[in-house]
Amino acid sequence: MVTMSACSFSPQRWLCDNDCCKSLITSGRVRIENPIRPSKLSGDGIHIDLEEQLAQNNDYTIICHKSCMSTYTSKVHIKRSISKSNDQTHSSTATPPLKRACCSTLSTFDFQTHVLYSVVNVVN
Repeated sequence: MVTMSACSFSPQRWLCDNDCCKSLITSGRVRIENPIRPSKLSGDGIHIDLEEQLAQNNDYTIICHKSCMSTYTSKVHIKRSISKSNDQTHSSTATPPLKRACCSTLSTFDFQTHVLYSVVNVVN
């Protein structure tokens, strides 16, 4: 049996602060398979190590807070991580907004040259 001494989600600082008062639980193969799909969808790489360890050892276990596992595998978290990754890919490919001209860079207004409507022709 392979185990860790801290919550397996502690590298995900937004998820586990390791200071929470909840006790750690030992999760077996069935519970370990739960975060693999969300990890693949979010692209955070947690699934890579888990799949390798499960392939090598059927008795592989991890230690984690039950709340960390539940939060990571919740539908709300999955949707949020997918939308964040989509936002990041769209923002990296989007063109930056055009810079607007400042008033000081425009020429001064001259009524004879910049008039919008005129009834008679203006003669210089």
